[in-house]
Amino acid sequence: MTSSPPTQLLISDSSLISECSSLISQSQYEEALRRQKSIDETSSVLLPFFAAIGLTASAFSLLILSLSIYAIYKNRLPSRKYIVITSRTLGDGFSSLLISFSSLFSSSSSASFTLLALFIFISTFGFVLLSLSHLLVILLRQISLIRPHGFSSLFSLRKLLISLILIWLVSLLYAASFAPLTTVIITPSLGPDVCSFSRCQLPLLIVCIVLLSLLLLTLLSFYLFVLCKLRRNVQSFRFYGDSAQAKKQMLRFLSYGVHILIYSAISSLQLAGVIILLQNASLYDRLRNDEKSCEVIEYLGVQIRMEVIAGAALILWLVRILADFVILAFRDYRKLLPWIAMKDEKRRERIPESRSNSRAETPQRTSFNCPVFTLDKEIHRRDLRN
Repeated sequence: MTSSPPTQLLISDSSLISECSSLISQSQYEEALRRQKSIDETSSVLLPFFAAIGLTASAFSLLILSLSIYAIYKNRLPSRKYIVITSRTLGDGFSSLLISFSSLFSSSSSASFTLLALFIFISTFGFVLLSLSHLLVILLRQISLIRPHGFSSLFSLRKLLISLILIWLVSLLYAASFAPLTTVIITPSLGPDVCSFSRCQLPLLIVCIVLLSLLLLTLLSFYLFVLCKLRRNVQSFRFYGDSAQAKKQMLRFLSYGVHILIYSAISSLQLAGVIILLQNASLYDRLRNDEKSCEVIEYLGVQIRMEVIAGAALILWLVRILADFVILAFRDYRKLLPWIAMKDEKRRERIPESRSNSRAETPQRTSFNCPVFTLDKEIHRRDLRN
C-alpha cells in the first residue's frame, strides 16, 4: 500500500486520488496513471483532427447554404422543403464551427473534457435541431399527399418560418438547460455546488436518454409510414395507367432515406454515449461520497469508453454534414449549380421554338372544329367512377 503518490495523477479531480492514495496499491496507482495518460494522449490527437474536419464541414455547409438560397430565389427548387434544409444546413454550419474552434483552442490538459462537452452539445442542440428538421420535411410530404391541391394554403411560407423559429428556440433552450452538466464535465470538482448527481446530473441524463429514444423511434416510424403510403399511392395510380409521377415522388422520398439512415446510426451512438456518461457520473459520485470505495481503475475504464464513443459520435456528426452535402449535390446538382441550371433553362426555351418551326414547315390539312370529332376519344377508366 502507498500512503502518498509519487507524482500527481492527471485526473479530473486530483483531490479524489489523494484521498484514495492510501487505499490503493502501487500497481493500481500506476495502472490508473497509465490509463489517464492514454486518455490525454488520445484526446490531444483527436482534437486537431476534429478541427480540420470541422473547418471543412463548415466550408461545405456555407457553400450548400448559398447555393440553396440562390436556387430557391430563382424558383428552381421546391421552396418549402429546401427552406427547411437551409435551416438544417445553417445549424450544421454552426455546430461544425463550434467543434473546430473548441478543438483548436483547447489545451492538452482539458482536451478530454472538451471532447465530452462537445459530445453533450451535439446530443442536445444538434440532435434536437436535426430531428425536428427531418420531421418537418416528412410532415410536408405527408401534407402534400393528403391535400395536394390545398397544400400551399394549408402550410403557407409564414407558417413554415414560424415552425423553423420554434425549432431553433426549442433546440437552444434544451441545450441551455444542460449548461450545469457541461460545467461539471469540464470541472468535475464543482459538481456538488453547481450540479449534484442526484438532483441535477441524473435527471438531465435520464431526460436526454428518453428524448433521444423517443425522437429516434418517432422519426423512423413516421418515415416508414409515409413511405408505405407513397407505395400504396403508386399502386392505386397504376390502376389508371398514370403512376409515373407517383413513382417519381416515392423514389425521391426513398433517396431522402439516406439522410434518415445516417441520422439513425449517429443517434444510436449518441444514445450509447449518454448511457455510459450516466454510468461514469454515477461512479464518480460514489467515489466522492464513499470513503471506502476507491474504484479508480473502473472509473478510468468507463471514462476511456466514454471518450471513444464521444470521439466516434463527433466524427460521424461531421461526416454526416459532409454526406448531406454530397447527397444534395448528387440529387439536385442540375438545379443547385447556377451554370448548369442556366444551360438547362436555355435548352428548354429552345425546344418550343424548334417544335413551332417544325409545325410551320409541315403542311397542315384543313379541318373544322366540329364536336363530332371528339366522339371517338378513348374513355378513361377514371371517368367511369361515380
